Amino acid sequence: MPDDTLELEPAPPSEAIASAAAYMIFAILASAATGVVRDMVYASKFGATADWSAFTQAFRVPDLVYYLIAGGALRTGFIPVFAGYWERGEKQKAWRTFQATFGAVILVGLGIVALGMLLAPPLAQLVAGGKKLPQPQVELCARYMRIMFPAQVFFALGGLLMGLQNARRRFFWPGMGPILYNVVLIFAAWLLADIYGLTSQSAAVVVGALAASFLIQLLAIVRYGAHIRPRLDLRDEGLRQILILVAPVILGLSIPEFNKIIVNRFALDVSAAGSGILYYTDRLGTLTVRAFGAGIAIAAFPFLSALAARGEMAEFKRNLAVGLRQVIFLSVPSVVLIVVLRQPIVDFLFLRGKFTAEQAAGVSSTLIWYSLGVVPFAMLSIVARAFYAFKDTRTPVVCGLVGVGSSIATVLSLKGPLGLEGCALAWSVAPIVNVALLLVVLRRRMGVLGGRQILSTALITSGLSAAMGLLAYLSFIAVASRFGGQAGQLARAVCLLVPTIVGVGFFAGASYFLRVQEARSAVDLLLRRLRRSA
Repeated sequence: MPDDTLELEPAPPSEAIASAAAYMIFAILASAATGVVRDMVYASKFGATADWSAFTQAFRVPDLVYYLIAGGALRTGFIPVFAGYWERGEKQKAWRTFQATFGAVILVGLGIVALGMLLAPPLAQLVAGGKKLPQPQVELCARYMRIMFPAQVFFALGGLLMGLQNARRRFFWPGMGPILYNVVLIFAAWLLADIYGLTSQSAAVVVGALAASFLIQLLAIVRYGAHIRPRLDLRDEGLRQILILVAPVILGLSIPEFNKIIVNRFALDVSAAGSGILYYTDRLGTLTVRAFGAGIAIAAFPFLSALAARGEMAEFKRNLAVGLRQVIFLSVPSVVLIVVLRQPIVDFLFLRGKFTAEQAAGVSSTLIWYSLGVVPFAMLSIVARAFYAFKDTRTPVVCGLVGVGSSIATVLSLKGPLGLEGCALAWSVAPIVNVALLLVVLRRRMGVLGGRQILSTALITSGLSAAMGLLAYLSFIAVASRFGGQAGQLARAVCLLVPTIVGVGFFAGASYFLRVQEARSAVDLLLRRLRRSA
């Protein structure tokens, strides 16, 4: 493999992180938009029934495998090792490590798939055996799980190819993968759900993984000039470093997902449809995390890893602070807007077909409590990667375990008196505790992190978001008094879009004219891109 394959300039300053983050946010927003369309089709075709709960729980274990290996641990372990070799000029070692990792992923992925399919019945009993979920639904859960598990091989290989592109600061095709994946699931639900039910969706997960996560990324790598030559070499020094990093990273990244599985498991004790309702709550609540927290973290991680490898601590801390301020500036108003407009959002997106008004009310009420942990969860995306950039994978595990312990204690205490709202609140506790502990540890190790600027951004953003929320709510009341009595989708769209435009317009304008740095930076970046395009 040639040394100049995927060659780029050395890691640029924080302005380049902002540019990469802007693209990743755009790509993830597009992915989130297709994800919302997918959930709208799901709500219409399947509602929030016991069978739907069986499917969502069946999705938990394969999705956990994907999140840990393809979406999290593999990239997190691979990028610092690959970037370290590259920054030191050892490019042949970097490519040999990539080839050895590719071969190892094929072997491990096939083993995980075989094991998952074999253990599907007891896994289904574990995650879906709630008191309220009948045995036939538990058996359905096992069936769906078996169908979906083969997708993990393609997710894992695609995750490595995305990590390679991210390591060389290429983000286009990794950003396109989730969009195309959602498109496959949308068409499968729209065309096949009435004939084959949820079985078609389980099969569509495999097709989407093959096409969007693996084949598209493989073609992109080949187009860049790289040659895929997988080899099995367990003696490769870089692969051993990755394995050392990946083991604790898997545990660290699994903690939030295990927390979600535990909360959903207790939700089934509250109601047979509890897991299905929390699925839609999670999709809306974590939209901010997927769009802003993950987007900024994915874009920043290769730069932070390169800076850590070169020992440039001052620049590392500055970039980390910039990333945190961007996350806060973008996520706080998003959460406020979702909470304030939760009723028109849920009604417009889901209230059709088999999705009932009672189920919509359940999503709307749990969304309030779920939103309390969204901003900390978004911050966690980048704070944890600050530790991973220095190959410290143990500290996030310890802090995460404390957070999950707090969440379990909360759900055991509140699921009785508060029902599903208590389960949603329990989920929020974990990221709050987790990110607070990580920030304390990071501050002690690295010294000043720009805390005053971060706090200033948080206070200004919170004040503007509160004003925006009030203005959006008043706009909703005014519009609903005129159109709220009408049952059509057009009336629901008006009741949602008008307050959203008013709120977002106020926040964007006020942030810019008050000279909030993050808003000014975003406008300057947009103007530079427009001038460059012209």
